[in-house]
Amino acid sequence: MNQAHQRLIDAAQELRKKVYSSLPWGLRVARFLVQIKFAAEPGAFGRLTYGLFLLYGVVGMPRVDFIPKTIREIDKLPRELGRDFGYKCRNVAAKYLGGSDDAGEELLSEVVVKLISSPDVKRVLNGEVLSRAESYVFKIIRNMAIDQLRKIHVRRHEDIDELIESPSHWDDLGKILTEREKDQLSMELKEAVSPQLLPDLPLYFQLMMEGYSNAEVAEQRMLPSLKEKPISQQALAKYRTKVRDVLERHFEVQAGVLHV
Repeated sequence: MNQAHQRLIDAAQELRKKVYSSLPWGLRVARFLVQIKFAAEPGAFGRLTYGLFLLYGVVGMPRVDFIPKTIREIDKLPRELGRDFGYKCRNVAAKYLGGSDDAGEELLSEVVVKLISSPDVKRVLNGEVLSRAESYVFKIIRNMAIDQLRKIHVRRHEDIDELIESPSHWDDLGKILTEREKDQLSMELKEAVSPQLLPDLPLYFQLMMEGYSNAEVAEQRMLPSLKEKPISQQALAKYRTKVRDVLERHFEVQAGVLHV
């Protein structure tokens, strides 16, 4: 690659970074949550969804000792809450997308963003009975899976913008991971694992927050360690998993600190 070509690539990446940093923080968090497949594991998805049901006023919920008042307080609920429902949701996603765990997890993470951010979801679920609330979530999964299949030949990923129906609700997503917590989370990632095992993990997190995908990071070797030892997009998924684990642990700690 000649120097002129490299300068063009560097300039394009710098422009992209500036444009992305100008987007609303809540929208950037939404993209990040989808990139790391947040709450995509069936148990985590079920717990978060049931927590949202409690938050939104669904009737007939299992008895719990604590009712969350914010999304972050959902982390104080029992881990087994909603687990069976989460696996049912995973099976619904698999019915439409086939047996691919990766595609199913991506879909569930997109559904999470919609459940959190859409004003229609809050309105529909308010005062609804549990069975109908569950059916409503199944319907969202089905519709989003069908939309994803329709668009798969046109573009690789559905724009996250389309999941958020009102800019006024981007703030709800921004409250999940506030901008001032970004540096703190980066430090937690640095301490979470040996650099020998997952080198450049904080930088990977930074790239995720700048809107880059796993494929881009792997193919363009955007981590210093990848320049010496390139790995595939699939192998890079272990970075995404570690970021997700640390983020969920961060939420639990923050919820405890805020509500002791």
